[in-house]
This record gives sequence, C-alpha cells and structure tokens, in this order.
Amino acid sequence: GDGLWLQARLLGEGLARVAPWGHAPERLAELLLLEEEARAAGRGLWRHPAYRVKPATAAELAPWTGSLQVIEGRPRAVGRGRRDLYLNFGEDWRQDVSARIRYPLLERFAAAGLDAETLAGRRLRLRGWVQSWNGPFVELHDPAQVQLLP
Repeated sequence: GDGLWLQARLLGEGLARVAPWGHAPERLAELLLLEEEARAAGRGLWRHPAYRVKPATAAELAPWTGSLQVIEGRPRAVGRGRRDLYLNFGEDWRQDVSARIRYPLLERFAAAGLDAETLAGRRLRLRGWVQSWNGPFVELHDPAQVQLLP
C-alpha cells in the first residue's frame, strides 16, 4: 500500500540476487541495474566470495557445484549435439565450463534477441545452478538467464 517494491529494496541493499527465470521480463533490466549497483558498492551478500560473479573457468566453478551462481565469460565455441546446443567456455568441452540450451528452446532465445549460434566470443553473464557433467555445467532454460555484456 505504501508503494514499497520489496524486490527492488532487497536488491539495492545487496540482500538478494536476481533470479530472472519464469517471471515477466518487463522490469528485469531495472532489477539487474539495482543488483549491479549493489555489487559495485560491495553491499550485503556481494562482500562474500560465495556470491561474487565467477569467471567461467573450471577451477573457479568446480568448488561451487550444486549452488546458484552468476558467471561471466566468453564462449570459445558453440557446439551442437543431437538434442542440445552447447556454449563451450574452454578448449576441452570434456572438462571445461559449458552451458546447454535444449533445441526446442532455441526459438524462445531467438525471440528474446539471443541467437545462440552467434554467442561464441561474446562476453556473457549467465545465471544458473552449477552442475558437474564433463566439468562445470549450467543448464539454460530461459533467455533471461543470459546477459550480453559490452
């Protein structure tokens, strides 16, 4: 009733991270900006190593298997499997970081302005659960999990 936007307050104080999947995207950019400001200022959870943005390397991500992370890097290559498209962040997809998008979701990513086939070499920020499968691995279900960075 007083106009307080609780999500914005929590993000601005560094007490939450943006979890964009499954929600209406109309205010996503605003939420991401609030999170970025809190991170840059070192407020709240951004002071703790568990929550800092992780580089997309196996050495950095392996200890965080089973946790929700924000990851930055440039995929070296885009690989195609029988059912999935992979963003490979290292030279060896069998041990380096990768992210997977199921083929049926590719149209949804394209509609959001993310042509997954063109992401190799682009600087990305991903949000997702780190799993262990041929190295650290993130499943991408929603285009909002991917930010294109300058």
